[in-house]
Amino acid sequence: MGYPTSTPAAGTATPRASALARRTAASAIVAGGLYVAGYYLPLVSEGGFSASFSDGDSSGMWIWVVPALLAVVAGVVAFVGKGVAATAAGTAAGGLVTGVAGISAFELITVHKLIGDSGPSKGIGFWAMAAAAGVAVSAGSSVLTGAKAGEAKCRQQLTLIGAAMFVGAPLAILLPADGFNPLSDIDDGLIKFGLVVWALLPPLLAIAATLSRSVSGVAFGAGVALALLGFSVAVLQSEPGSGGLAGPFGTGHDSLYHWSALGALVLTASALIGPLSGRVAGSAAASPSVSPAGGAGGGAGQWVADPYGRHQYRWYDGAQWTAQVSDHGVVSQDPPVQSPPTPPPTSPAAIPRDQWLPPQG
Repeated sequence: MGYPTSTPAAGTATPRASALARRTAASAIVAGGLYVAGYYLPLVSEGGFSASFSDGDSSGMWIWVVPALLAVVAGVVAFVGKGVAATAAGTAAGGLVTGVAGISAFELITVHKLIGDSGPSKGIGFWAMAAAAGVAVSAGSSVLTGAKAGEAKCRQQLTLIGAAMFVGAPLAILLPADGFNPLSDIDDGLIKFGLVVWALLPPLLAIAATLSRSVSGVAFGAGVALALLGFSVAVLQSEPGSGGLAGPFGTGHDSLYHWSALGALVLTASALIGPLSGRVAGSAAASPSVSPAGGAGGGAGQWVADPYGRHQYRWYDGAQWTAQVSDHGVVSQDPPVQSPPTPPPTSPAAIPRDQWLPPQG
């Protein structure tokens, strides 16, 4: 079987990234279903009485149901789609359910403390919501620990600023306001812990993932930002007297949260445009008519899309596949560990300009 001598086609994804996206998407679909069930099913019950998150106004739908349904849709796209878009959809689904996990943990801890040991029994909605948060955090952790070798990198400036925008959300929740300091004025340690989890868990996971600059990491951050923005929409709906967007998006703690979520979403989504359209940050455009400069192997060597699927390119010296690999212009070593694939055709490779020269040493 032959292997292409040109750069990977626009929109392609490494097998490792695709597998990570599908694992994350599967967890997100499960968590999304559990969130919806937890929202509508009884949270607590006693005798003929029951209460759920869906009681009262419908603003809670923006916090739980809408992000959950978006996560399910994105998860399905990850399974039926192909290439970088499917990878982004899968990890964005993980980000959506992870973004809801923090406030879910806080609400469940608060309910647990309010009903106490002798109060109403916890209903199936309580346990469904708890399971959803657990699955969601697992999905987020898999994105952070998953291998991203060979993934296209997003623009550094956008990812750095996008990651920084997430800082506003925990500050808005934890900083004192109107004479109330949540970290010192809340006496119950467990509720205080829940508040800290709400404030820190989703943003910190999003920051770490976004700073990786990989498509999967930045898409995860975009999913978290979209989930955080759902809370902002819920606030807009529950506070009709706030003056529409002029009130919530002015100044103050609430506004800090809203601007943080909106800014993080816009920047992370913008950072994904390049890789999704086939433009890789930090590499020049490739021309099919360009061949590598002469060097090792008497000019017979060439950079080729890594047939092992672990990197963008691997150096073929004219006789064998070598340990020299390249990802976005960065050359490193990764020896082949399986039966060598068929050598590439001898036609010149179309490669980025920063990779015209053969590896040195």
